[in-house]
Amino acid sequence: MEKQRTDSLMSQKRINAQDSISKMGDRLFAGFSFGMTKNEYEKAYKEFVDETNGRIEVENIVFHLSHPNYLDGKLSHLPLEYSEYIYSTNGQYLSTDYLTILKNRFVNRLGLPVLFLNEDFQDCDSTSEQVRHIIWIFDNRVITLSLYKYIVGDMRLKKTYYIMYSTPEEWKNTKNTFDEINNKKKREKEELKEKAKKYSDVI
Repeated sequence: MEKQRTDSLMSQKRINAQDSISKMGDRLFAGFSFGMTKNEYEKAYKEFVDETNGRIEVENIVFHLSHPNYLDGKLSHLPLEYSEYIYSTNGQYLSTDYLTILKNRFVNRLGLPVLFLNEDFQDCDSTSEQVRHIIWIFDNRVITLSLYKYIVGDMRLKKTYYIMYSTPEEWKNTKNTFDEINNKKKREKEELKEKAKKYSDVI
């Protein structure tokens, strides 16, 4: 009964979010909207920086606007970015799990995510430590939370978090690109495996 109640609540949140987002049309936040030209984006960006010093605080995390993408000369992808550097402590990189904090915020606003993906943009279990991308898909936008991890030169761990707004077309292009890369990796792995077996019967 509790699961049914929770599922019903999450479904209603998603319906409410879809309705609210539909009413927004192409508008995102501040003066930004899908479909604007690069010149229109630059103007909106300048006004945004003048007003906020280029920063947005979400759950005590200070994001700034990252590099936008355009399809056919129109804004189709707008990311917010936050990075931190963590030093190793006794061989471990200990830091706050901001991805979970952000996920909980967006679940409360948008309902349950549609997809959980690993670093290769392939499906994974929502409880997996491999989760790197959490996606909500709506009629006129796709909202993605992402985490990227890198070891930098002095053995610090760099963690970069993104809140990304994409058009459905931009999202499909991104997913298709990663699927093609992943399929190529699988083919190359299989080819190497076959080459390794080539003389196994002889030896």
